[in-house]
Amino acid sequence: SNVPPAPAGEYTTWFLVGFIFNLILYRYAHAWWEKYAYVFSAAMSCGVAICGFIIFITLQNNNIEFPKWWGTGGPMGDGCPLGIANYSGFVLTD
Repeated sequence: SNVPPAPAGEYTTWFLVGFIFNLILYRYAHAWWEKYAYVFSAAMSCGVAICGFIIFITLQNNNIEFPKWWGTGGPMGDGCPLGIANYSGFVLTD
């Protein structure tokens, strides 16, 4: 599977946009789809890149730290206290 891991709410958005562009518009407005599908795809990709750049410039570059909450703690920064455990589930200590 080439779908990246994401929250469940994002899958419905991907499905909806894909359904509209690749089925409905392809069938019922094929000339419009041929003209604008590639442009729409490029715009969506550029939007993600631009948002990532803006988030980096406004937050990370100005030394603004992410708020502390239960999901960002732990030894690996992912909120899981067993993040450093081995495959058997044991946390190795010195």
